[in-house]
Amino acid sequence: MKKPSIMDIAIDAKDSKYYRQVTLSLFVKNIKSIHNSPFQTKFSIPDIALLKLKRTRAYELAAMDIDQASIQGNLQILDHMRRVLNKTKASFRNLKMIIAGDQLTISRIQGIQERSVCEATYFDLMRWAIPVLQLFHMQMILCSTILKTHFGHISQPGSLSYYIPLLGRRQLNKDMPSYYVADDFLRVVFDAMTTRMWNSKTSAFPGPTPMEEDAFEKEINAIIDQLLVKSTTLFSTTSTTNANAILFLRDMTVYIEFCTAIKAGDVGRIELIMKRITLMLNTGDHKNYGLELLRFMYNSRHVWSSTRKTAIFSSLLMNTSGHHNHWIPSDLYQEHNNLLTKQTHATIGNKWSTMNYITGHLHGTKTAAMYCALSKNTIFWA
Repeated sequence: MKKPSIMDIAIDAKDSKYYRQVTLSLFVKNIKSIHNSPFQTKFSIPDIALLKLKRTRAYELAAMDIDQASIQGNLQILDHMRRVLNKTKASFRNLKMIIAGDQLTISRIQGIQERSVCEATYFDLMRWAIPVLQLFHMQMILCSTILKTHFGHISQPGSLSYYIPLLGRRQLNKDMPSYYVADDFLRVVFDAMTTRMWNSKTSAFPGPTPMEEDAFEKEINAIIDQLLVKSTTLFSTTSTTNANAILFLRDMTVYIEFCTAIKAGDVGRIELIMKRITLMLNTGDHKNYGLELLRFMYNSRHVWSSTRKTAIFSSLLMNTSGHHNHWIPSDLYQEHNNLLTKQTHATIGNKWSTMNYITGHLHGTKTAAMYCALSKNTIFWA
């Protein structure tokens, strides 16, 4: 087996070309409202490795009256799941199972797997498990990292904290931000910055006046060249405010591409952009996630077979409708189920016999509740 190397995460010519194409595509997409040219589609990002488009079937399990916060509780859950699958402990020697979770869950599983074989059985050591980080948790961590990195001070023009009161987002908390509030805020600032950059560079072409294709491509490439200038010369060639804005646009390009690739179900694009995410998290406040991403990238390149790699990426994404661009991270789906479970639990009270049935039919229960609510208002959908 090949040893880990810095080359596993080094940015090569292929990565640079792909990142430039992503930056170009996002920039053209953002200025579409002020400059809608018929040839803008030529800058779209091509698909790399799309998952097979089909509706994902999910099987919700019944709620368990087990304390998951304790080690003993976790052991009980594992044993309960084994019995649900109708398997003996010995049978786990002949299978591999993908176990996805957040960084803390994955690190605990790896800690169990590193114990001596004589301490427990093969099942108890979880040697059958393939621990993998989930994508929605990566999205949240990356969003939080970008917010904290570029937050700055409220008195500094160009910092994110400077824009918070201007945009009326005072509820945005730097230390414990709501993901959806932070995501919306960062995207608004990104859109505004790209629009401003286009307007300042193309004063000779005001408003929606159409440009010739050659002129448009020349202007766009000039802007992208400025965005991708080496960081060592960035602060010496422009003001501090502009340099910080460019660094923010670079980080947001990575984040938006990651989210877009997930929505498209393109695991090829996800894998390519994860190399930059790995570097970003290893230089920020989330080095534990950065370490797990290093492990993920190494396994993806050198350990997993193509079949296992496809199976792992397929398990990380779900498409509950079966439509294009409707993929979501599996852990986001689970978070929605957790919310439904809490709402159901709050409604019926602490009755485990009832919860045991309802949690296995959460979405059917939700649909029935919506139907009843609509029926009372004599509104019906065909």
